[in-house]
Amino acid sequence: MKLNVVYKNNQFGEKLLEGIKSHWKEVSCDEFTLGEINYININLGNEKARFERTINHPQAIKRCTDPDNFLSIMKLNQIHAGVEEKEASKIYEVLLFDMKIIFIRQKVLGKGGDKTKYMRENQKTRVAEIAKKALLLSGLDLAIVKIQLNSRKRLQVIGVDPCPDLRDKDISSLIDEFDNMFNCKKREVKLGADPEFMIINSRTGKLVSASYFFPVQGIVGCDNIRLPNRQQRPVAELRPKPDRSPMQLIANLRYALTRASSMAPYNNVKWVAGSQPVAGYSIGGHIHFSNVDLNTALIRALDNYVGLLVFMIEKPHTAARRRKKYGFLGDYREKDYGGFEYRTPGSWLISQKIATAVICLAKIVASNYLQLQNNYLNIAEAQQAFYTGDRDYFKKDIENIWKDLEYTKLFNKYAEEIGIIYWMIKNDIQWDERMDIRKGWNITTGSKRTNSRAALENSRHLSDDSENNTISGSSSGGSRSNERRTGNSRSGRSRRSTNSSVRNVTNVENVTRTPVVIQNQPLNTMVPVRAPGDQGRIVAPGGVRRAIMVS
Repeated sequence: MKLNVVYKNNQFGEKLLEGIKSHWKEVSCDEFTLGEINYININLGNEKARFERTINHPQAIKRCTDPDNFLSIMKLNQIHAGVEEKEASKIYEVLLFDMKIIFIRQKVLGKGGDKTKYMRENQKTRVAEIAKKALLLSGLDLAIVKIQLNSRKRLQVIGVDPCPDLRDKDISSLIDEFDNMFNCKKREVKLGADPEFMIINSRTGKLVSASYFFPVQGIVGCDNIRLPNRQQRPVAELRPKPDRSPMQLIANLRYALTRASSMAPYNNVKWVAGSQPVAGYSIGGHIHFSNVDLNTALIRALDNYVGLLVFMIEKPHTAARRRKKYGFLGDYREKDYGGFEYRTPGSWLISQKIATAVICLAKIVASNYLQLQNNYLNIAEAQQAFYTGDRDYFKKDIENIWKDLEYTKLFNKYAEEIGIIYWMIKNDIQWDERMDIRKGWNITTGSKRTNSRAALENSRHLSDDSENNTISGSSSGGSRSNERRTGNSRSGRSRRSTNSSVRNVTNVENVTRTPVVIQNQPLNTMVPVRAPGDQGRIVAPGGVRRAIMVS
């Protein structure tokens, strides 16, 4: 691996260069001018290395020194930003490298003079969160982000410095981080997902709450969002078992959908996905990653080569409405299992072919992100187009984006699966949010149930998937909540025997060109007993049918 570090040619740049030379043998340096300011480019590692990464690309530095461009980017991503106020009570200076906090320096402003205090990330979590977002969206990898507590007692980003003054301690910390980059052993990326969908009445088009059919937890469940002033949960969520193979993940996802269909086997409802298939309700197709380090290069690669390509096949108007609150660029959430979920795309459950393409694309990008370093979203104009659904703006970049992907190691392996995305973009086709996703996955719904008691029994069948709530066992549910879910108590009212813990996929040719075996645990058919106030609900006999009829 080759590493390039761009820094101002001043005393701190020279100190950083000296520290690097004392630690590595293969070090070279060259000078260049950017906007009448002299910079040095410190080169570490083998010149012939296959992978190369630049810390603080010169173009990113140039754009961040333009205050108007920087503030525009912050505001487009709903990060409160402005100019420094004299009335500000505190200033936070956060030094970050590659999404890691080196220090938080707090300055308390007062008439008797400023008081400075160094703090850790866990002491100022909100400040750290804002600083990480600002660093990521600015296009920088190393910088001090300045945040003020303004006169309205609100945190506000007021600037970024890509070449800050560094203490000897800070230089030592940076060298340790560079060392970690070189010594990081590559592992095979593991993928998971928790895509969402909604259920609507086929006749009236009105929403039917997912909680009428599904429990809160399990391989098929409800998201934590609730209807206003009600206990009903409108959004359904699939939580398939994760896997290193994207094709196996799709097979597990198909099993989850089949399971959901058996729990709600109704023909007079439609299951819909996308960005906002029901007005006022945004849903997402969150993708989980583990066995890969979270860093600025990876998140930007996901934005440019997954988020942007999915954006090109989304329904523009609903996607723009969704991104007023959800699906921002660089939207991720760290998880307890040590990985993270990428939250920018809408729900790609529209069809099996589209879902397969998106998951395979995610595998390619996460496994080869060091080869995918072009940033097509690094100016305010590009981000404005992304948030307003202006697909025409990016059409000029699609050929270059696809060529970047073709150079990666895994492209040929999954070229057939991801080809539908390129075909849809070239033919100006977007996914249809009105289509029943069960048709897109070729999942039969069975005959319409008239026995409401049988429907009730169906809705009661929960799986013992507690191990599936993490990516080492499965994607976690309730992605809109940070709270850890607790399992419901169960009674032994009834049991059904299961034949095997391994289920074969039907219609395997729809999943992959080679046989894939579903990996999941046997169904636990014990009826849940919920204590008063417990999350979720069980519908009284006939309730499922009435919910559909009156919607």
